[in-house]
Parts: sequence; C-alpha cells; structure tokens
Amino acid sequence: MNPAWSLILSAYSDEASRTSKIENGMQIRIDSRTSADVYPCFCDVHLSIYDLDSDRFELELRHPPLTEEVREVVVAHHGEVHEHRLMTAVRIPLTINNARPIVLELAAAIRAATGRGANYVDRNWKWICPRTAASLDRFARVLNKASRLRAPTTVRRTV
Repeated sequence: MNPAWSLILSAYSDEASRTSKIENGMQIRIDSRTSADVYPCFCDVHLSIYDLDSDRFELELRHPPLTEEVREVVVAHHGEVHEHRLMTAVRIPLTINNARPIVLELAAAIRAATGRGANYVDRNWKWICPRTAASLDRFARVLNKASRLRAPTTVRRTV
C-alpha cells in the first residue's frame, strides 16, 4: 500500500462509516456530515481509490453547490459534471501529488457561491458551502502531509 493512503486513512478514521468497499477499490468519506445532518442535499465528499499501490484517486462531490465557477474548476481539471433530475455529482481524477492546489481552488469556488452579494438557488447553501469548503481545506492539509511521504525503497550497498 502506498504510505500516503495509510496517512489519509488514519486522518479520517474517526468514524467506522467513513470507509466503504466499492467495486475494485475503496471509498473514503471526507466531509463533515454527521447523523444530525438530515438535509437530503447535503454535499457529500468522497475519495474513490481503485489501486492502493498507486497515488491516483477520484474526488467526488454529490449534491455540490454547482455554480458556474465550480463547474469551470471541475472542467479545467479534466473532471466531469453529471446532472440528473434527482442528483448532481462532480468527479475529478487526481493524484496525491497534484491534488492539493486543485482541491484548494475548488474550495474557494464553493466558498464564493455564498459570498457577499451572491445569489444562490438553494437557501441551504448558506451553511452547506462553508462546511463543504472547510472539508476540502482539511483534505488539502492532509494531502500536503501525504505528498511528502515516499514509498520505501531498497538501497543497494556495494562493498
């Protein structure tokens, strides 16, 4: 296992329900949702990891506050926006080493959705956007630590 995943898993191990198995991998929930959050359109933030030996993963937000700025950030980083009648989701393919600035850019775009003078379509965004942005900021800090880890290498000594 890539040592960075161990660090990321330990950072989000405060609840047993944060990780789940998915086809060909695992998923880690990195948002701040608790059992007290009953709003059905809370922005769920997940990492989907398909190979624990790799540094690649997919960042997924379900029910994101989808403004034009958020959409532009997602598309600019080769992500996809899936809009359905009952749910909107965005997915961005990332690596541990390149993700931090993209995650911070996405957090800023989400935070701006309810900034001073902004009009937004869902009045619940007033509390969803700051919490989602804070979850992404926390993940960026974890990524900063994880990106400094290196897989152990074998050193060959010559005599």
